[in-house]
Amino acid sequence: MKKHFKLIVLSIIITCFIVAPVYGQEYGTGLEVEEPEIQVFIANLSDDAKDIGLSKELVRSKVELALRRNGITVIDPFRIHDIEENEVKTLDHILSVEILVVGNAFSFYINFFRTVRYQSSDKDYITRAAVWTRSATGTHGYSSSYIIESLEDYLDIFINEFFRANDFG
Repeated sequence: MKKHFKLIVLSIIITCFIVAPVYGQEYGTGLEVEEPEIQVFIANLSDDAKDIGLSKELVRSKVELALRRNGITVIDPFRIHDIEENEVKTLDHILSVEILVVGNAFSFYINFFRTVRYQSSDKDYITRAAVWTRSATGTHGYSSSYIIESLEDYLDIFINEFFRANDFG
């Protein structure tokens, strides 16, 4: 019994060290932001996608509408300018949607990208990384409606998790 107790205590201690955040920091979902503002990126579609009635404009419209309907401001990166600096500003929050269609099969990927900082060998690094991702695969019956419905379902999941991670009140 003592041996099992010691192993349990040791496991708890090791787990605490492995998952304990750096002093003064806490773990997050990656979805935490100051304001509910997101840039949207829609990847180009294949000819097979276009053949079943999908267009980049339709996908963008569905994504942006879902975000706006839930109080998330969609930022156009080409319209954000710093007047004094005359430089384009970009947000650190990008929702990327990629839909692949080949024959009667499809897959889509929704990724939320942001800048991530990390340290290795006493050096600080910065990169853009997907901190939230979901995907789906299936067949579409040569109609875009199933793909759009599935995309909207996954956008609802993203929006729910986005608001769960943030308190904009």
